[in-house]
Amino acid sequence: MNSGKIWVINAVDLEDYLKGVVPCEIGRISQTLFEAAKAQAVAARTYAWSHLNQYEHIGFDLYATIRDQVYDGVSCESELTNLAVDQTKGQILTYKNSPVDAKYHSTCGGRTADFNDAWPGNPPPYLKSVKCAYCSKSPHFEWQKELSKDIFFEKVRNKLASIGTKIPADELIKNIKLIKNRKSKRVLKLVIITEKNEYTIPGYHIRTVFGDNKDPGGLLKSDYITLKAKGDKVIIEGKGWGHGVGMCQFGAIEMARQGKDYKRILYHYYSGTRIKTIK
Repeated sequence: MNSGKIWVINAVDLEDYLKGVVPCEIGRISQTLFEAAKAQAVAARTYAWSHLNQYEHIGFDLYATIRDQVYDGVSCESELTNLAVDQTKGQILTYKNSPVDAKYHSTCGGRTADFNDAWPGNPPPYLKSVKCAYCSKSPHFEWQKELSKDIFFEKVRNKLASIGTKIPADELIKNIKLIKNRKSKRVLKLVIITEKNEYTIPGYHIRTVFGDNKDPGGLLKSDYITLKAKGDKVIIEGKGWGHGVGMCQFGAIEMARQGKDYKRILYHYYSGTRIKTIK
């Protein structure tokens, strides 16, 4: 029991844990796409290894959800994904001999994001934006969301208040500017211009500000977006799904389909890394 709550904790060997993660994250794949499953296994193993003890104060290492990695245990295992884990046993990605923070996501939309497009802090050199010519077959490659202006601005005000930026009701929002990363095309800053003030919001809050309960987890699919006004509507046009940092899973799948092996997939998305086997 911790903080008055009962936590159900599954103590499991790392390699067995991965067998309950890889099919949840990359999906059930065919033999043709086997190298993508191996890339996912190495990325997931690396993520787990580099996040050991992060919740030591509560008594476990990783959440079994998208907060860390989705883990459904034996019930989601498959023969091919288990084989992918076995054939990459102990392999992790390193940068200068240290395990990397192996971020990954569903679909980048044609270019992955820089670390600071999604989070504050010092950006790891291996999590830089890279071109991805492989995820165009993803159903999330391009998308749009349409709202009436009244609903859009009401939602924006409410979501801004939820992250600590409250715009007084008597301040009419006149304009919204998106300041973008020239390389990754992600939003670096959101500037709200009212009759009296300007409010600048870091880009890593964008998915919260523009998301709603119809979006997965309440977050906008990505921050690779443009805003357009059409009559009494506001249209959000976007690309990709997820934070966009690190390995693009739909990109990895297509690279595997084109005959590229798991190492080439990983080295494409995690610049300057090397694979090392841990005991």
